[in-house]
Amino acid sequence: MAEEIVISNKNKIRVGRLIRIYQKEMGITLFDLIENVCSRQVATNFNKDIPAKNDEFYLGALAKLGFNYNYRHDMDDYILNQCRLLRDAVEWYDTKMMEKICYETIKRLEPYRKYIIEYEYIRAFEMIYKFSFVSVMVEEEIDHFIKSMQYLNQDIIDVLSNVIFKFCFKFYDFHEGSKTFFKANFIFNTLNLKNSFYSVNQLNYASYLLSVKYHIDSLKILMKIDQEYSEKKNYNGLLLVYSKLFWLIGNIQEKSIERYEDCFNDIVNNKDIKVNQELVMQGRMNLALNYFENGYYLKSKKYFLETIRFEKYYVKSAICLKLIEYCENDFTSDFVMLPVENCKIITEREKVFYEYYYLKSMNDDFARLINYLDSYVLPNVESHDSFYYIVFTNEIKLLLKDHNHHEVNRRKLMKISDKFRKM
Repeated sequence: MAEEIVISNKNKIRVGRLIRIYQKEMGITLFDLIENVCSRQVATNFNKDIPAKNDEFYLGALAKLGFNYNYRHDMDDYILNQCRLLRDAVEWYDTKMMEKICYETIKRLEPYRKYIIEYEYIRAFEMIYKFSFVSVMVEEEIDHFIKSMQYLNQDIIDVLSNVIFKFCFKFYDFHEGSKTFFKANFIFNTLNLKNSFYSVNQLNYASYLLSVKYHIDSLKILMKIDQEYSEKKNYNGLLLVYSKLFWLIGNIQEKSIERYEDCFNDIVNNKDIKVNQELVMQGRMNLALNYFENGYYLKSKKYFLETIRFEKYYVKSAICLKLIEYCENDFTSDFVMLPVENCKIITEREKVFYEYYYLKSMNDDFARLINYLDSYVLPNVESHDSFYYIVFTNEIKLLLKDHNHHEVNRRKLMKISDKFRKM
């Protein structure tokens, strides 16, 4: 882009907004910001998208925040292109390309870190990289970009919206009454995913609808994106669509699952198609859970034996496989559970459930298992909507079928069963 002689009104509005955002984030008072720079009214107008006539007002305020303004705009075309490339890589779930683009962009823009607009893009690419490849908390960055990302270009807005939603979906609770309900819903409403033209964020919106049980509305979106990705031959995208359908179909039309299962496996087993293995495992996990929850243990076992090799799904796969072994009285998989301290990815709540099956697999005393169910498992199941409610309801039914236990233990088990039914 050509060098500016003065800051354009469009960029004055953008810079003015960023100045006020950074002023508050850095804890600088409005008085300190405007001292020897501009009037309070001029600074107040920054928040009203009213451009000031004098560039010096912006340059003076930026200097107090440690920034400057790049009149040359020598990186604008590069930034636009990198944002476009990243948006495409995210849509095609090409994680290697995403990582490469983020790394190269951050490195190339490093000398421009002192310029306010270029710094926003550096910070955006850094957040996307951290969330996607370093697995660090980016909550501070989420709070920042909810306020500032509208002043970036649409391609990077689409990608940032994807990251922000995924972070909120993972760490916040959208259900009323939860501690994070108001923040989660404020962010969700700000993102406005419903009206996004980006298929990735349409899928995110479908995920949200699934979480609040608007199954039919979610299905309509998934069907639309299924058609779009099929036409584009976006196989990674299709795997993700099928993965969500496996979960959804279990709730509304169970008989249709085999059709999508065949489509999923056709892609996975086609040696000419290179696909993201994490998406493959996610799809297999959702298939396994669908069949497990509907009592098709042999079908679910086939997929759990695949997902158990993936650290992210090891714990849930191991628990389900153990229950299946006991229910089917089939131990041919020769599967041995790791001690809980050796599980690399496990929550505190999951430790409770995992430890029960580990104790049982070690032939622990039946009376102790019953006490463990009552003292630890039951308080952590939380509600009948929990997946582990299904697991342990089936576990208790299995235990009650065995008539060889002492009558005292059976009575205790019956009481636990009653507590589960009342949840």
